[in-house]
Amino acid sequence: MKVVYETNGKGFLGWIENLSGAYVRGKTIEEARNKYKREIKEYEQWLDIEVSEIDKIEEVIVHSDLMIEDADSDIILEIEKKEYENENDFYHECELAFLSAKKVDAVYNKCKNKNVIDDSKVRKTFYGNVYSTIFEQYKHICNVQKYYLGQVDLEADIDLDIIGGRKNCIDELIKKYKKDGNRVFKNEEDWSIRKALRRLIWHDRIHAKAMERMEYNITNK
Repeated sequence: MKVVYETNGKGFLGWIENLSGAYVRGKTIEEARNKYKREIKEYEQWLDIEVSEIDKIEEVIVHSDLMIEDADSDIILEIEKKEYENENDFYHECELAFLSAKKVDAVYNKCKNKNVIDDSKVRKTFYGNVYSTIFEQYKHICNVQKYYLGQVDLEADIDLDIIGGRKNCIDELIKKYKKDGNRVFKNEEDWSIRKALRRLIWHDRIHAKAMERMEYNITNK
């Protein structure tokens, strides 16, 4: 297992390279390391898969000027610059990204306090005010798909339907992959289709967790 850490000295965000969308975070690298087992278990549960037993861990640390403590990230992993060794691996990651959207939908639909403000979320981060209602979190998950697609020169119809929007998103990624493969797009930060799929799954997971925490906080006030 290879874990690539971004750090600005105030926080560590580690990407588990062979598990698209798996990550650990901590104020220190030791805190992040202690989350490996829990993260793999949560990743398995989120995507209904079984991860092979980990016997050896390789760690790489990359300096970043971003607010890593708020999950700001711009890294492209070395594997994401390369073609898939087997195109079936690409389609498998697409299936995982679609399943991830279905899990978001399930979490959102279970929430009963979609428009109630969670006071604990009222603060500012690098992107502005935190989304302080469950509905705002859900809306953000839907809308960010447009941004990720735009980084690989794509567009799709995206509205407040995470499943329909994700299907359109993946359809466009498949068309792009069939045409151009997994090439790197040079913008303010480097992107590729592989990176977009990782970010979709990761983004689903961090905001689904936020929705669950908000529902708990509001219900147990």
